Amino acid sequence: MLVLGSENMRATEEILSAKELVLLILNPLNLRDILNAARTCKAMRDVALYLIDKNMHQIISRFIPSQQHRHQFFSILNAARGVIVGSCALNMILGTPSYPTKNLNVVVPKGELDAMEEFLTDRLFFKFVSGTSTMHRIMETTVKTFCKYTHRGVSITLSEAKDKDVMQVILKSATTADMSFMTPGGVVTFYPEMTFDFVSCLTDTAKKMTENEKFGSMCHCRFHLEASTQFLERSCGSSCPALWRQSKNTNEYFAMNWDVRYNVRALLNDDNIEWRLGRICENPACDFRTDITSLNHPIPPNPTPATPADVADQMSIIANHKPAYWHIFKGILFPTNSLWPVVVDIPLKDGISQFCGLGDLEVNYWVNQRDRGPYMACHKHYRKTCQSIPNSKTALDHTYTFFIECCKSWPSPNALLHQINTRKGRYDQQNGNVLFVKATKGDMRQLVDMRNEDISLTTYLLKSVMEDAEKHTVQHA
Repeated sequence: MLVLGSENMRATEEILSAKELVLLILNPLNLRDILNAARTCKAMRDVALYLIDKNMHQIISRFIPSQQHRHQFFSILNAARGVIVGSCALNMILGTPSYPTKNLNVVVPKGELDAMEEFLTDRLFFKFVSGTSTMHRIMETTVKTFCKYTHRGVSITLSEAKDKDVMQVILKSATTADMSFMTPGGVVTFYPEMTFDFVSCLTDTAKKMTENEKFGSMCHCRFHLEASTQFLERSCGSSCPALWRQSKNTNEYFAMNWDVRYNVRALLNDDNIEWRLGRICENPACDFRTDITSLNHPIPPNPTPATPADVADQMSIIANHKPAYWHIFKGILFPTNSLWPVVVDIPLKDGISQFCGLGDLEVNYWVNQRDRGPYMACHKHYRKTCQSIPNSKTALDHTYTFFIECCKSWPSPNALLHQINTRKGRYDQQNGNVLFVKATKGDMRQLVDMRNEDISLTTYLLKSVMEDAEKHTVQHA
């Protein structure tokens, strides 16, 4: 960071006192460059935050001229956990072009459409445009309802997601530039190096479109459209379309808050989301290009390993994976068609060289957690970490985490878990494989390889967790 001497500091403060001059210098910059300028000193920070807030209101004021109505709109959007996408979000990130946008695109979670629609029509006097409820077919997998409203020559589109959050709509966009959004107090763009260079790369979603179709940023002349990452002329790195990315890896995308009341990071922190742009990489300079990975077996397998023979085959598949995994840990698997757990290999995901958290493990070899198809997943419902044994005074020397399969993968009944239940006089069915890992107590970043000696404890722990879950179910019935 630049350190200024006292004389230079006084000179800087004198320049900053001419606020309009500084605003004139900063105004053409994109949001990342404004942020870098804000980090130089407190005076510059104050001016930069003023400019950012001013730009945001300027973008929205074209659609909602009244400042009072804008703040009401922000409150409703925040309460609904909705976001602004499309050209308005990109204008906020890149700077407003000479041609203003005529559309404000809003996305809200499932069940939040009515409150926003009522505000637009009753308070802002926007009129619903009949015949506009038919959405583009690439939106059909993620959007439940689509509506368009107009007033005084501008339009607001309102999309209701099929899910309880909006991330699936954003992360299944047709291009990398469209994987951007804003709240009233922050912005996120998931592929910043391309977006800030005005490059937009097509995703597998775009491949569903015909050659002459355009959607989102594909319609913008300010972006150079690329069919693949081959234009990089180097290894893709974290931008590789075939690699899974995680919302917890904040260093891989650009996220900025300027108003703590509307925290944009909260939308990302609530879900442990992972996604990818496509199934293959066509960049010849990438380590994960299709000619290297084409012989790899699909992850997750369908179905997941159920017998000891299946497990042995899967261990061989992991060992022969290309390129070779950086590190492989040992866990314990409770396969569905076996009465005895087994120790299995659990590698780090492709492209990850160091373990930093549970999301770095490729557990999908053993438990199918890809609940949202081949391009997106959300893990928070499919794992549980235990610091102690439920309803027991027995202390645990390590922290144990177990992973289960998502119901959308239609897993088979688990024979061992069914046997444990029937011994206790319970006949409810437990489906799918269960996978255990263990870590040093107090530090989840230090995984410990599991061995056959751990099988008895993990079986007891799993049985205790199942009994505790049933007790809570009965209490809330």
